[in-house]
Amino acid sequence: MPYAGYDALYRPRGNEPPRVTHVACFAHARRKFFEVYEATKSPIAEEAVRRIASLYEIEAEITGKAAELRQAARQAHSQPLLDAFKTWADEQLRRISGKTALGKAFRYTLNRWEALTCFATDGRLSIDNFIALRLRAARKDT
Repeated sequence: MPYAGYDALYRPRGNEPPRVTHVACFAHARRKFFEVYEATKSPIAEEAVRRIASLYEIEAEITGKAAELRQAARQAHSQPLLDAFKTWADEQLRRISGKTALGKAFRYTLNRWEALTCFATDGRLSIDNFIALRLRAARKDT
């Protein structure tokens, strides 16, 4: 979850929308599943990584396109994958212990679901924060 001090930025004010959209990073969610897969060869973790990779394949096809085109492609292609992932993830979490690394990866993802998936409804948003991380790293290098 985001730093609690930011909560006021994420809340609507009267009839106005929130000033900031909380967007979570799918790469961070993917990494949690990947680490479980690397350590345990869990087929469930592997499936999570595969499902997230499908989202990134769509992103690769629409990178650099206008926001309206990205939003339309995401609604047509990413949203059904996200809906299926959510249903599948909820089912998996009911079957496995929440105390395992795999259970923690599912909880991490599901607890951030709204922020992870808002990219699908707004073509201006990114599926991850790699751009911000690259900019931060570039500033450190100078």
